[in-house]
Amino acid sequence: MPITSTHAEYSANTERWRKNRAACAGQDEVKLASVLFLPDDSQSDATAEARNRYARYLMRAVWLPVSSYTKEGLLGMIFRAPPEIELPSQLDYMLENADGAGLSLEQCAKIYAGEAIEVGRAGVLAEYPQSEAGLSAEQVKARNLQARLTLYRTEAIDNWKHELIGGVMKLTMVKLCETKEIEKDEFLIEGEIQYRVLRLRDGVYTQAVYDKDDKVVVEEFAPTHAAGAPFDHIPFHFIGSETNRPDVDKAVISGIVDLNTAHYQLSADSMKNLHIHSGGLLHIDSGQTSATEWKEVNPNGVMVGADTGVVTQGGSISMVQLQPADAVEAKLKSLEGNMLSVGAHLITERGDNETAEAARIDASTKSSALLTVTDNVSESLEAALEDAALFMGGEPGKVEFALNREFFAKNVSAQDVMSAIQLADRGAIALHDLRSMLRGTPYLEADRTDDDLDSEALEVEPIMPTVSAQKPVDPTGSV
Repeated sequence: MPITSTHAEYSANTERWRKNRAACAGQDEVKLASVLFLPDDSQSDATAEARNRYARYLMRAVWLPVSSYTKEGLLGMIFRAPPEIELPSQLDYMLENADGAGLSLEQCAKIYAGEAIEVGRAGVLAEYPQSEAGLSAEQVKARNLQARLTLYRTEAIDNWKHELIGGVMKLTMVKLCETKEIEKDEFLIEGEIQYRVLRLRDGVYTQAVYDKDDKVVVEEFAPTHAAGAPFDHIPFHFIGSETNRPDVDKAVISGIVDLNTAHYQLSADSMKNLHIHSGGLLHIDSGQTSATEWKEVNPNGVMVGADTGVVTQGGSISMVQLQPADAVEAKLKSLEGNMLSVGAHLITERGDNETAEAARIDASTKSSALLTVTDNVSESLEAALEDAALFMGGEPGKVEFALNREFFAKNVSAQDVMSAIQLADRGAIALHDLRSMLRGTPYLEADRTDDDLDSEALEVEPIMPTVSAQKPVDPTGSV
């Protein structure tokens, strides 16, 4: 099979990915996709009149940006609090530069979560710059050789294979499509497609690069740990909306996109209907006036307005105003309601009378899907960081990464706080329990740790100074 061969699941999902991408990008991209969103009933008619008619139909259609706002709302729920991160010292640089191009670890996580929401799938590769073996620690530092995390969008992961090895399902091949930049001159850079193939050969991870004609660009080699040993697995980790297996998952946003598309199509019909109906139709009954006489008495044709008129003999003039199709407008409102119930409610303002508990119940279905995405991103990113630690000589066991799972602000009243303080005073709960209850509320920021609070408490004078014990007063008045 040629290097350009793709997995069957990949081919079956490319149109869905394209649709979700355009929907989240907004109206300009949706209209560029034309018939993917808005059918052309006269597509087989290549005449200029038919093409212009569809162009006007497309121009009047209005895309409601529900898909993009919903995605942004879901990401906002995940990142309303920072992720919990613990890294070995060798990976501290990743907090500020995880991908080698200046994106912090949290920024990378936000992109990964966005991909899982938008298209249901992505992949992250832990890799290390190619260099000669036997470099000293000083040489590595001087060359700034560091492991990095590279994101591959689902469109770039076009073939894969996983097999049962020793009772464990393992990834044995991944083909990644890349664009290599070729500098033609100082101002012109062209992209050239190449394919990076990751393999597990006899239990050893290898990598090779090919061009589109199957010719080897980079000979197959085996990346190694900092200690010089090869990897026994491919350090590529899938991120899915349902599972982290290589199989393609359905995106969280797909249901919203489909409803958004149906609304867009109806809006096109509604705008066309409004355009036709709003102008009205002038009807002239010329009576006994012949065509020749009509032209003589109305040499400038028919002009409508307060300062103009027409002449007829025994005829009449009336304005026919058609009524709009109420069914289209009713269906548009129905679809907007459906989008709200599926998830678009996350971007609408809630009334002051709605309780926090009602908001939680209202979003329970979407929160369940979002929780799966959150856990999947956390799991894959932690695994990728463990592989990066192996490249850098750190301990993988010291890596911890977890995204926020508290999507809603805690509803803690002043009475709840006082009750918890009383329990802490009586020794029924620990100070740590009290602080845990308050984190993520207006009383205490979510990222404030116990150590932060303890160290700051030592530096600040108490609001109410304690009363020191005094000596009893001498009744004789002597000092």
